[in-house]
Amino acid sequence: MYADISLNKIMQILSLTIILSLSVILTLNLEIGYVSNANLFSSLIKNNYEYLKYKSDISNGGNAFLVTGLFSIFKNDVGEDSSTETANLVPVLLYHGILDKSDGENVLLKDFKEQMFALKRNGWNTITLEELHGFINEGKKLPDKSFLLTFDDGRKDSYYPVDPILKALDYNAVIFVITKYSLTQSSKYYLDKNELKEMLKSGRWEIQSHTKEGHTFYVIDQTGTKGHFYSDRLWLSDRNRLETEEEFTSRITKDFQESKSELEKYLDTKVISFAYPFGDYGQNSVNYSNATKVVLKTIAPIYQMTFYQAWGEYSQNSPNNKILVKRIEVDKDWNAQKLLEVINSGREKDITYTDNFEQDSGWVTRWGETLIDNNKLQIKSTEFSSGALVFLDGTQHWTNYQFNAEVHAIKGESITLVANYKDELNYDSCVFSTKYVKIEQIINGTKKILVLRKGASTFIGAVKSKPPYTVKSSGGIGFKIWDPILNNSEIEIKNISVEPITL
Repeated sequence: MYADISLNKIMQILSLTIILSLSVILTLNLEIGYVSNANLFSSLIKNNYEYLKYKSDISNGGNAFLVTGLFSIFKNDVGEDSSTETANLVPVLLYHGILDKSDGENVLLKDFKEQMFALKRNGWNTITLEELHGFINEGKKLPDKSFLLTFDDGRKDSYYPVDPILKALDYNAVIFVITKYSLTQSSKYYLDKNELKEMLKSGRWEIQSHTKEGHTFYVIDQTGTKGHFYSDRLWLSDRNRLETEEEFTSRITKDFQESKSELEKYLDTKVISFAYPFGDYGQNSVNYSNATKVVLKTIAPIYQMTFYQAWGEYSQNSPNNKILVKRIEVDKDWNAQKLLEVINSGREKDITYTDNFEQDSGWVTRWGETLIDNNKLQIKSTEFSSGALVFLDGTQHWTNYQFNAEVHAIKGESITLVANYKDELNYDSCVFSTKYVKIEQIINGTKKILVLRKGASTFIGAVKSKPPYTVKSSGGIGFKIWDPILNNSEIEIKNISVEPITL
């Protein structure tokens, strides 16, 4: 009866039984928080069991995988990717904790799993920090649909639920840790040295710096107002004054250097990047207008790349990003389809482009409000703004084009077609006002009028602009509205078209 069962088969059955038994024993411990060093071995066994489950999902469960063809998706099963397309832009995703139950802030495990599986199904694969650095700083080629996966804070719930999924999908990730918590004290919340070493051994994780002392709020004036470590001059209560610029620079330099050197010393790993706590590298300063300049100058000799959360900017990274690398912070409410939409809308668009607003193709609101509905883009000011500025993601490399738009005015003094948009301080514009029509060039916030025709305009029907004739530069398209009265600007756009031209 048992003669046909091979020794190999018996060993497989025994191994599975042991794993299943251990997983039952571990369940109660893991429900109340991730394990301490004493239970590190047990947690790794549980992770291996989770990995087998995810691998089983890939092999047997995924109807969606079978539709596309399992063997065309996974590199491990077919060898190297045969695609010759290369990436023009690279997204970086940011997560914090990955949770079984919602806390109102972090992504749920079921959503994270679906997001990662969806990315893999659609041809997206992770890269390393060195690969991203080569792309940004040296112009090295990366396969199309490359992305960097990152986690902040060095939390246990960033590692234990995630690692089996990475292993199953042949993905890797970067985790930015707070050395004050992970290297000098034991915690049920933050990863410790032994856990970080185990992560490095797996080859799936890179450990980088997220500060030493800077992930908290500090008093920045005599009334007790709190601010960010790298943005604001701290209030020195014993001296009843703010830090000087020299003291500010000395403090942040010390933190940048110590967090890097401690990671390299205790983990024997190379640290080349830093993630700013709260995504703030000085741009959100309350009491120090020179903070951004000082921070960027100070950190450049220490780290090759620094990461921040991009809001109201182009979402993906190109070779000219240099020291500042943008990240897309994944919202707790995004499902897999939403994440795919966000990533795809930020990819580089063909310069021969039309949009009738059947869906959102990646319009980014810098300020004001936007709504896409009923085949139109509605742009309006708010009770706190006198206008609005929006631009189209994935168009930052466009050059030499004609931009046409059908714009219908509802209220407000001026409507602007924006071209060659780099950021809100650098772009070309064709301004249609109730008092004039003009073409302007904005460089570092300073306006230069190139053409001006005075006289009233009526905003009915279509307007046409050829901004490439103004300057020889590159950048995307957008719209801006303005009125001297708060909340008194609004337009609707029904169609746009962009075509390349020869100068």
